[in-house]
Amino acid sequence: MLETSWLWHFKVLYVLFQASHIFIAAFALVFGDPLRLVNGYDSFGNVCGSDNSELALENHEGLHFYGYDATDLKYVFFFNVSNLEESLKLCVKECPDQRLDTLQDVHDFYNRTGSKLCRYGF
Repeated sequence: MLETSWLWHFKVLYVLFQASHIFIAAFALVFGDPLRLVNGYDSFGNVCGSDNSELALENHEGLHFYGYDATDLKYVFFFNVSNLEESLKLCVKECPDQRLDTLQDVHDFYNRTGSKLCRYGF
């Protein structure tokens, strides 16, 4: 009898534990932005591969390119891979498949792929 009672309490605790995980996941999906995890985002807060124009309606001082339409720009490019936290991140059409050491290399990459590796607005 005591063993059955303990097992019943354990099952109730397990169900409550799983329900709390479901609640946390639902809360994160409703109030968060799961596309930021899947697609990545640039230094200005734009989600790559998404139309961020609704974000431009909000007032964000200092973020001039917040709300940029990055629908065709599906990949995140880091300018400094040795320091990812401080690196400028941009959404690009295609990431380079080779090392780009000079400005001429970047220009040749743009001519070959159409993917700009510069800040939006240039």
